[in-house]
Amino acid sequence: MGLCVLAGLPMSRALGTSDGDINGDRQIDLADNGSFHGCVRGPDVSAGANCVPADLHIDDHVDLRDAALFQNRFGEQIPCDGQWAEGLP
Repeated sequence: MGLCVLAGLPMSRALGTSDGDINGDRQIDLADNGSFHGCVRGPDVSAGANCVPADLHIDDHVDLRDAALFQNRFGEQIPCDGQWAEGLP
């Protein structure tokens, strides 16, 4: 697996984006699943600092829109350039 870091942080964290990779291993997998689902609270509740990687739409909420993206990205490796096929960060 290639290294994709900036300033010693996973690229998405260094750039302040959210990708669903909760544990920072550049893959969206079962290791992220439990933490992601623990962050899903709905559209009216702030994501909070610990749930920023789960806020895939970057709207300060972890809701069903984020869950749909998480499901679509499940099993994928994080692209270093942050460019996902669906065009969202």
